[in-house]
Amino acid sequence: TAANNLEKNILQLEWKHQFEFAGFYAALEKGYYKDIGIDLEIKEFEESINISEDVINKKATYGISSSALILEKLKNKPVVLIASYFKQNALALVTKPEIKTPSDLKNKKIMALDWEMGHTSLGVMLKDFGIKKEDYTFVNHDYKIDKFINGEIDAMSVFLTSQPFELDQLGIKYNVLNPANFGVYSYDVELFTSEEVIEKDFEKVKKFVEASNKGWEYAFANKSEIVDLIYDKYTKRKTKESLLYEAKKTEEIFKTNVFKIGAIAPELIKLNADMYSSLDLVPKNYNINSIIKDYIIADEKVSNINFTQEEKDFLKQNK
Repeated sequence: TAANNLEKNILQLEWKHQFEFAGFYAALEKGYYKDIGIDLEIKEFEESINISEDVINKKATYGISSSALILEKLKNKPVVLIASYFKQNALALVTKPEIKTPSDLKNKKIMALDWEMGHTSLGVMLKDFGIKKEDYTFVNHDYKIDKFINGEIDAMSVFLTSQPFELDQLGIKYNVLNPANFGVYSYDVELFTSEEVIEKDFEKVKKFVEASNKGWEYAFANKSEIVDLIYDKYTKRKTKESLLYEAKKTEEIFKTNVFKIGAIAPELIKLNADMYSSLDLVPKNYNINSIIKDYIIADEKVSNINFTQEEKDFLKQNK
């Protein structure tokens, strides 16, 4: 009878089952969603899926997106950001060891997704170093590391939480070009819903966020248990060792020493909008308030940071 009273909800992931979404698996397994009256189904990503459209059209209640959700809002799509998890995007380029900076990618072969090169921090990083599309050979990603190992390509896009583990296990030498190390900022794993769902039951949405955040806390405190859960119940695509590596790296980019789990920081949205502006996807004279308005839900405003004079001097010297 209790099960029949639960409200059926669907969470659409932005990728395949892995530790990247561990908090949601943990919250489901531990009954945190049932406690708030929700029977949740977690759906793995498939190529034909348009996540924002599925949420808007009620095929899913909630969705996970990258920071590109900003672009969806600028197209006037009725999407609302309700929690933000990866405080730094894990997307980067793995390169041959002799490639030390993005400038070294000229006349090289790069395996990636076309969307990544035009809509993410990878594209901005190359642009900042004067690397245009015609300066390298683009190879469409096959989601495997074989071409890199065999020397068929010079660089490939990876998620730093996972693929480096595979290369390390095989003893392959490589270098990492991480946009964050070159001053290009973006974030990832953004939980969102539609304006309609918010208007229908705002309190239920807030409880869903709280349950999800609680799930993430549990997942980080019990990594091995949740790795076993993912491997036994969701996917055997990765080994348990690989999932545990991903768990540790994922916790690092949550930056829990600085941010509460799930916290939405408007200043980070501003940095990300700047990135899209440099890709000519957002007008140069954009107003950050127009992006944030009706885009996020937050219980508390971010307080101003009061820097000491020493810290201000440091910032002036370290742009």
